[in-house]
Amino acid sequence: LGHGLRASKNLHIPAGYTSGLIKICIFLRATLQGL
Repeated sequence: LGHGLRASKNLHIPAGYTSGLIKICIFLRATLQGL
């Protein structure tokens, strides 16, 4: 996770976009575990 944050800083990606991707990843992971 820290590595991803460092990469996003280098690419100047908005923090909101990064946190949104993380939320989607967590949601997908929870959904797959639910199956």
